[in-house]
Amino acid sequence: MLDANTRTARTIAVAAVMGATVVHSSFNAVFGWSMGSTEFEKYLFAGFGVCTDVCKVFSLAFAAYAFERRRWFKGLCCLVVWVTTIC
Repeated sequence: MLDANTRTARTIAVAAVMGATVVHSSFNAVFGWSMGSTEFEKYLFAGFGVCTDVCKVFSLAFAAYAFERRRWFKGLCCLVVWVTTIC
């Protein structure tokens, strides 16, 4: 059985999150590219989709880190950013 506190479990979890982020970001980039009618709009929408995916991943990680350090206001602000990007 794999203990959640081991280095191997954390490495697998980080690899899974990063892999899902790369795949989901590429989906959003392709979708954003298809929405644009001009070259500029294509790059804009694709870049925005990738940036929101990265923001979702890191704001949740920053919230967990802030709550672990008992910085409740910073953690709550990170969660607000996360929920805003999800919506």
